[in-house]
Amino acid sequence: MASDKKRPELSPIPEGRAKNLQRYEGFSYGMATMKWIPNGPKLGMGIKDFRETVIVSRCNAGSLSERCLAEGDLLIDVDGTPVNDRSVAKDLLVKNIQENGKVTFVVERPDSNLAKRWVDYMLTRYPFIKIK
Repeated sequence: MASDKKRPELSPIPEGRAKNLQRYEGFSYGMATMKWIPNGPKLGMGIKDFRETVIVSRCNAGSLSERCLAEGDLLIDVDGTPVNDRSVAKDLLVKNIQENGKVTFVVERPDSNLAKRWVDYMLTRYPFIKIK
């Protein structure tokens, strides 16, 4: 279930990344940055896809993902590459963390009760990929 606990704050989306973004009522939009910490916490997240939407299904306590994302966040792009498949999103995330020490996401976050219910419905469908 999409959590109502305090969610990490999102940064404004740079104009170049926002130009093709379709916005929907009931959602907020922003950027999240995940930075690798040598000998630090794991990525610790799960993602799934449903109807060409990539959803954060889990953020482990104390993980890198918990610092910048929340369960129920929708990943629109990973480092500027649009994603609609969990395997593609995972590959881009891991590649950019390994090569650059960080990765950025454009995030669509449910805010209204209707949007949260829609995301909860998506979270109950199909398995997710663990990203350690």
